[in-house]
Amino acid sequence: MEQNQYKELFNRSSNAILVIIDDKFFDCNAATLKLLGYSNKQELLNKHPSDFSPEKQPDGRFSHEKANDLFDIAYKKGSIRFEWDHKKADGTIFPVEVLLTVIPNGSKKTFYAVWRDISDKKWSEQILNSIINAISDPIYVKDETQKYIALNDALLNLVGLSKEDMMNKSIHDIFSHKRAKIIRDKDDTVFNSGIEHTNKGIITDAKGHKRIISTKKAVFTNEENKKILVGVIKDITEQVENYKEKEKLKNQLLQAQKMEAMGTLAGGIAHDFNNILSGIFGYAQLAKNHVNDPEKATIYINEIINGANKAVELVQQILTFTRKSTQKKKPLRIYIVVKEAIKLLRASIPVTITIKENIHSRAKVIADPGKIHQVVMNLCTNAYQAMIDTGGILSVELKEIKIQNQRHTPRLNLMPGNYIRLEVKDTGQGMTRKTMNKIFEPYFTTKAANNGTGIGLSVVHGIVEEHNGYIEVDSRKGQGTSFKVFFPIIQEKTVVETAKPEKNILSQGSEKILLVDDNKNILDTTKKILEYHGYRVKSFSNVMDAFQVFKNNPLKFDLIISDVTMPGMTGDIFSRKVLDLRPDTPIILCSGFNENISEKKLQDIGIKKFFQKPVASNELISEIQHIFSYNNEPASKNISECFSRCNNLIPTHQH
Repeated sequence: MEQNQYKELFNRSSNAILVIIDDKFFDCNAATLKLLGYSNKQELLNKHPSDFSPEKQPDGRFSHEKANDLFDIAYKKGSIRFEWDHKKADGTIFPVEVLLTVIPNGSKKTFYAVWRDISDKKWSEQILNSIINAISDPIYVKDETQKYIALNDALLNLVGLSKEDMMNKSIHDIFSHKRAKIIRDKDDTVFNSGIEHTNKGIITDAKGHKRIISTKKAVFTNEENKKILVGVIKDITEQVENYKEKEKLKNQLLQAQKMEAMGTLAGGIAHDFNNILSGIFGYAQLAKNHVNDPEKATIYINEIINGANKAVELVQQILTFTRKSTQKKKPLRIYIVVKEAIKLLRASIPVTITIKENIHSRAKVIADPGKIHQVVMNLCTNAYQAMIDTGGILSVELKEIKIQNQRHTPRLNLMPGNYIRLEVKDTGQGMTRKTMNKIFEPYFTTKAANNGTGIGLSVVHGIVEEHNGYIEVDSRKGQGTSFKVFFPIIQEKTVVETAKPEKNILSQGSEKILLVDDNKNILDTTKKILEYHGYRVKSFSNVMDAFQVFKNNPLKFDLIISDVTMPGMTGDIFSRKVLDLRPDTPIILCSGFNENISEKKLQDIGIKKFFQKPVASNELISEIQHIFSYNNEPASKNISECFSRCNNLIPTHQH
């Protein structure tokens, strides 16, 4: 291409083009004159770029010195892109973007500058900055290199940095390497996928306080067809703390309601216990009277054992209902819980009230047994209290229903599917529409003072929602009330049941057992049962004494049976100390009630078996035989290790 053709392209280009030699304007095209508002080249030639910059520059951004620095950088690198403010012939100041490129020209510094008016871009940026600064949530915008190209004051206030500290800088320029890498990886995921993403984290704000934040990120394409990432940060610290407080209050409400219900049931529980104890005392006296008649004595003793088992079942029901520890949801056959609750309630209800059960379903739902128990107890308690003066019928029904269409249950808006429906119905005084609208409000009650706090139904409503269920109330004044609770049924897998192996006949043993329990009655009876089956037993009511004896000779005992809650040292700590001395020691722990002992904790310690007291003697002996049958290796296999551990623990004496 000839020189004249180059000249023609130069003059006709829509981009403003300048040729600069030795820091002076040497030539320009028509687009440059138009952009600056000059009529001919002579007015521009031999001028320095800074001559067309604003006169007053307190920060020196567009000074002669700054311009020379940019030319030096371009000369060394070959080219540079930067933004500059120019002044038109009429004095108007406007921003331009300049691409300054070096042209080989002997010893002269020759540059080719292509530049454009970016007023619209700057105006857009100003609008963007105004908009994001008007938003109270921290906001930032990053380019494809993950440099901050826009951010608002809320973000600067949160992190405690200035705009100069962050603008046009990457996260690696601002944060620690570890934190920057975490942010970079998350941003890369959003950039590459183009999918909106929200993540939560904890940061330390400008005042040194830990804040919980949620950051929502999304990718957009700007007017230059380049990807930009926009992040919006929400400070959710207060929200999280409020949620925790709400959960705490909710748990307190649940526990308080349980206690209220237990107060209602106290009379019935006492009635049941007294009946059980009366039977135990009666049969004990009969057994004593017939001590010389083994056949009759055996019959009476078996009845005593049956009475004790009934007492155990009643205690377990009470513990299930009152225990604070939250159970995890699991597949549950609701009918078992319903029958348990009715059994517990039956003795509390006056004889003028008849309980009718209509239990058809054996289906499973995903539920917390304790909370379902609480729902049943609440609904039944409310029902019989509505009839306490007049008597009547308390009906409890459990059946499966199939919802084909939401239109079939317009008030509940149930999704189509299979449900188990629990209905608790009474023939009491009923409720008005006004009362029905308030029954699920906490502390609302129609009962007289001191007869209830009114938190039961609000708790029921919360539990039902928590289990993805629905509750419906139907009542008319003078015609009774019906509560229907719907829980979604889960599909069961078909399981082929195999015949259970017959229990091993209990045989005589000969091993040596260390027995520890601070309760003298339990210690004595357990020792006698073990000795009856041939075992040699060393018993201790003081756990510290027991440990000292074991420490003196860890190989002396084949098994340890210990209580959990004891003064001086708990059973789990005692077990850890024993296993530190001799890791292969089989240990059985027993407890009357201890919420701090979980199955996982026992496994971590190395406990062979855990029993909830009272322990049936045949179950205990069977478990001991099972342990010994799988522990055939000689106890001396770790002799050297045991003695090494003991020598480190037992004080030595100088002679």
